Amino acid sequence: MPVCLVIMPFREELKPHFELIERCGQELGLEVRRVDTYGYSGNILRAISKALAEAELIVADLSSANANVLYEVAIAHCLGKKVLLITNDRNTVPFDLTTYRVELIDPASANQAEQLCRAMRLVFEATYIMGPLGGTVIFGQKVFFRRVAAFLVDMIPFVLISLGLVLFLAGKADRITMLTISGSLSFFAFPIYGAVSTCTLGGTVGQWILGLKVVTMEGDRPSFLRALGRAVTSVFLSWCTYGIGFLWCLRSPGFRTFHDIASQTMVVRRSSLAMSKE
Repeated sequence: MPVCLVIMPFREELKPHFELIERCGQELGLEVRRVDTYGYSGNILRAISKALAEAELIVADLSSANANVLYEVAIAHCLGKKVLLITNDRNTVPFDLTTYRVELIDPASANQAEQLCRAMRLVFEATYIMGPLGGTVIFGQKVFFRRVAAFLVDMIPFVLISLGLVLFLAGKADRITMLTISGSLSFFAFPIYGAVSTCTLGGTVGQWILGLKVVTMEGDRPSFLRALGRAVTSVFLSWCTYGIGFLWCLRSPGFRTFHDIASQTMVVRRSSLAMSKE
């Protein structure tokens, strides 16, 4: 279960804030934790930094402008984490953080839970957000099975064409020649198909059907040359390595394959919301 880490002062008057975040997290399928709920020994800063690095969503309560919370927000931003800032008084938000989205909360409000759930969902599902140094920070997503399904969908026309060629050449050429021709067609045509569809549709037809898209590390649609390089390297780096290059996305940072890394691209859900575009 994805972890939502709450960083806030450990004060009794802020307990309703944590309880509200906890309810919203449960509704979104998130495991909500606070740093003080972690078991640790030794340096507390090391424990906090480890918790920040492992969390997939961070909610920072700036209600009291606590120096420790601000320090932890800085660490989270440097790690490129998804951070939602909340406060019960906008006057507590330091000037440097006013350029970020800050959710004003009031646990006593009737529709506060709905508003906070929406804000947490927007940040958690974000494809990319504004980075602390300008530009954007891209977030990887766990879409392995969707990518496999998209690849199988993309292969259907190539398989049908190859079978058609085999039937057409039956009796006119030996088996090795038929396999060579059909294999060569797929080997050379698939990268071209991938490049054209990616730079025009934002992904292959299979990816489009499965709700995926290919973006650069800046969040843009790849150019034709980058899409072509991505398609070619997918053949040699990800598939000719017996699929190891593709399986790499199961554990790699950002869930990227070898050809994603080589082309500086990433596959994300098309429905994901880009916070920097709000």
